[in-house]
Amino acid sequence: PGGGYRFEIGDHAKNWRVGETSPEQLSVAINANNRIWGQLELRYLPTGTPSKESGFVGWVMAYPTNFILFVSCSSCLLAWMMFARIFRYLDPSKVVPGRVRSALDTLAEGLVLVDPAETIVHANEAFGRMLNVQPESLVGTRLDQWAWTPPEGAAHDELPWSRALRERSELNGSLLQLMIDGEMHKYLVNTNPIVGDQGDSCRGALVSFDDVTQLEKKKQDLAATIESLKSSRDEIRIQNEQLRFLAARDPLTRCFNRRSFWEFFEEHWNNCPATLLNVLMVDVDHFKSINDNHGHSKGDEVLRETGAMIQHLVGSRGMVCRYGGEEFAVLLPDMDLASATDVAGALHTGFQHCRLGGLNVTASIGLSNRQFGAMDAQHLLDQADQCLYTAKRNGRNQVVRFDDPRNKVTAAEPAAKPVVAVEAVPYSTVKTVFTLLALRDRSAAAFSERLAELCLAVGKPLLGRRQLYWLESAALLHLSDESLCRRREQLSDGSRNFRKGQLLEGLLGDCEITEILKGADGASERGIAGRSPLASALTANQADPESNTACSIVFGICLAFAKTSAPEGWTTDSMKRFAESQRKLAGNEFSHAVLTRLESPDFDSADSRRELDAESAGLIRMLDRHHCDLNMAICLRDRTLLGATAASLLEEIQDGGGGPLELMIQELAKAANGRDPEFSQLEKLVDDVLEVCRLGRKLALTDDFGTNDFADPPSSREAVETVATALEINRPPTHPA
Repeated sequence: PGGGYRFEIGDHAKNWRVGETSPEQLSVAINANNRIWGQLELRYLPTGTPSKESGFVGWVMAYPTNFILFVSCSSCLLAWMMFARIFRYLDPSKVVPGRVRSALDTLAEGLVLVDPAETIVHANEAFGRMLNVQPESLVGTRLDQWAWTPPEGAAHDELPWSRALRERSELNGSLLQLMIDGEMHKYLVNTNPIVGDQGDSCRGALVSFDDVTQLEKKKQDLAATIESLKSSRDEIRIQNEQLRFLAARDPLTRCFNRRSFWEFFEEHWNNCPATLLNVLMVDVDHFKSINDNHGHSKGDEVLRETGAMIQHLVGSRGMVCRYGGEEFAVLLPDMDLASATDVAGALHTGFQHCRLGGLNVTASIGLSNRQFGAMDAQHLLDQADQCLYTAKRNGRNQVVRFDDPRNKVTAAEPAAKPVVAVEAVPYSTVKTVFTLLALRDRSAAAFSERLAELCLAVGKPLLGRRQLYWLESAALLHLSDESLCRRREQLSDGSRNFRKGQLLEGLLGDCEITEILKGADGASERGIAGRSPLASALTANQADPESNTACSIVFGICLAFAKTSAPEGWTTDSMKRFAESQRKLAGNEFSHAVLTRLESPDFDSADSRRELDAESAGLIRMLDRHHCDLNMAICLRDRTLLGATAASLLEEIQDGGGGPLELMIQELAKAANGRDPEFSQLEKLVDDVLEVCRLGRKLALTDDFGTNDFADPPSSREAVETVATALEINRPPTHPA
């Protein structure tokens, strides 16, 4: 005791615990000579502690936990090795056979095969090119790991393959977009689920991706182009409406112009009931004094406000037109005469209570309704215009209707614009008087006949059919100075003009033909003023082609040329020289147009029909009786009247025979009574018949159509007596027609 260790195995001093009593530590006392000699100390390792000499096996076997751990790790290692060997034969890329993969790679669409967990099992090369990756690298990844988004404005619900797997139904036409390399691509996605044989399980889905990026861009470009076109179309429509408005309106008053007014008028003339079509003519009183006293600017302001007031009072019930200068025309369709009278009264009251342009202005108003017998639209307007002048002659500032007694024309006070229907001077009267003139002076009648041909040749492209009728009749009835003188009697110029006026008015009355003759001779309201026909025509105011003023211009120019030489000298060169010499004196556009036509007149090429024998005289007289009806039917475009006239002609032909003209009349009757005949064809046939009527005048100058072969129709007897008395002609005996 108290000594040191005599013998020691291992690091005993370090491992010995002094004073510890435990199974791992044992102390044995050694006695010698009955006293303690020494002490044997043994220190054991704790239970389960392996020794260095036992190694790994000892460690494993030292404790149960070590053994369990060893067994577990060994089992896992063996399982991993076994599954690795198995998975080597179950590679997902080997699910799709090689020949199938090759077929799928040929498709232009991207194709992806996913399992129920949306993991990619196969992707073809097209899909890899879409995403700029190798298709093999996509196997085993989830398809939704890419940032798929719906197009702008579309609801984001769930991805189409997720929905198809969930609902086990086909889903086509889904549009998705994906950002790739900074550029947005759009894809059209179609999904087809792969369902088990029993239909109770979904084994995956086949998803196709069609890159429609370029198509969508084109659609967007197309949509932008369409939108641009729509915008351009709207702008063009607005501009067209503005152009139509400007083309149809008077720039000063914003009322309709004459062209638009007549289009509207003709439409309602054809469609509106006869008693429900009215026309007003409104004229500002003393308008010239407004311009003279206040200036033309004030006059324009008065016209502008006048047009605005009339349009406001008429409203949607009618159409307001600035007809010319200070005249306004108002068309009131679908309105009876009483209502139209109320509108005229309202306009008159408006002028009374409104200061137009800061001035007190009055107006005269003329009113006519179609029930008063107007034959066409121009005739109805002429009636209203006649009422307007009646209002002015009776003190202005009033409304005059066509049935107003003050509107009746008297011999002492002729109307400013007489209105006579086409049939007021029948062609039979014209033909009879012409024949009487031929008896008095054959050379003068031949001159008139040639003058009529010249007037028609010049006037055909410029005048309407009614105006051509007036023009031809005026040329035929033109009375030369020699024809006015009794035998062995010489008259002064004044007496000659007075007698001409008496004959014209006594024979025909105050009508269009009289106005043409008087206008061409420079007649005033009371008689002939003595101006030359050429001066009257060239210095006339601008003419409306539908008026007798236009006829007077044509007649005056043709008459002036005709007097320059005998008919044999009427050559193209002489006509051109005359037109050129007078062109600088023309005072209006219409006169220029007439002179241009005179340079190359359109004479009828009907020489073959002029070689008719005297056996056709009866048929020619029959055509003369129907001349007016034929002309009237064409003027009014009345197929009923034309058909009835043609039927009457055909009946008379069948009764008496018509010689070489029979085929012409049969053709006209057949066309007129046919189903839906072309009016241009009818007009051509009627023109041929009228040419035959002109032929009758030529035959009247020859012995082939003797003076004993004609008879006066009842309507022309009084006129014949007047002419016979004035010219002292011994009339031949007449027979019944």
